[in-house]
Amino acid sequence: MIDISHINVTLVGFGNVGKCVLNVMLQDHHRSFNINILDPDPNISGSLRDLGHACMLAKRHEIIWNSQEAFESADFIIFCAGRAIPIGANRSFALDENRKIVQDVFHNFKAKADPILIVVSNPVDVISLEILQASKLNPENILGIGTIVETLRLTHQLSLVSGIPPSEIDTLVIGEHGETMVPLISNTFIKGIPVSKYLEEHLIRDCIYETRRAAHRIKETQHAAFYAAANAVIHVFQSILTQESNPMPLSIYHEEDGVFYSVPIKVTKGGNLLPIVLSIDTDELEALEESKQKIRLISGVGGAGVEMSQVNK
Repeated sequence: MIDISHINVTLVGFGNVGKCVLNVMLQDHHRSFNINILDPDPNISGSLRDLGHACMLAKRHEIIWNSQEAFESADFIIFCAGRAIPIGANRSFALDENRKIVQDVFHNFKAKADPILIVVSNPVDVISLEILQASKLNPENILGIGTIVETLRLTHQLSLVSGIPPSEIDTLVIGEHGETMVPLISNTFIKGIPVSKYLEEHLIRDCIYETRRAAHRIKETQHAAFYAAANAVIHVFQSILTQESNPMPLSIYHEEDGVFYSVPIKVTKGGNLLPIVLSIDTDELEALEESKQKIRLISGVGGAGVEMSQVNK
């Protein structure tokens, strides 16, 4: 059981996402965070000094650097280490390098607690599986931010096209965090009205296209997309702490498929993660199967998934 008033967090990787996540955490004036930054880059020392000064506003948080003991005792591990993906490349570009980072980080890892591990690094579905295999943690404790970002992007695009505030738009994207993402148009509503009755079909197609192209458009003027990912991490983190959430797509381990991919999840009282079963159209179901097959191919999963005997219970 996590003491939600005093929480031990390890951030693995201190690039743009890690810095954004930490900066938001420091705004919490109700809980105390011991935050361990796991990153071998000596050039982050100035940033850590700067953020250490920022801690003095709340006077309740502490930042430490590269503590293996704190890593193994963490209540939450946020894994955002990895190579940046250049414009024009897909999320599998950095796969081999990011897999190696996972192996290096968890080589001597022996968890002393039962941490929740939130994965950001791309390709997030594949890296989540790599972390499961390397860490030997309980599969239920490993969550990729998955298609939360695509859901945010689709919501934003639908709002722009319809002129309706995002608060009155409900949509979900599931499957792969990548090119085979599956927008659930059958479960998309604007002001409670099915989107197919609110927008013309070509406008819906345009929204989906812009959602798929969003990362490329961001990288035309910014070297990486990270604000939405960082906010997605904080949303998942806070939902688990408060033990409540609206449905959100998270990449979780599916034993029957042997891989991670995103499905709608609700955090219930007690901190349990409850997958939500939705009725979806046949074409969406077929697209989800295609998405799963792509993840299996990239993950190198041919038969059964990770044996439960290989992970800590």
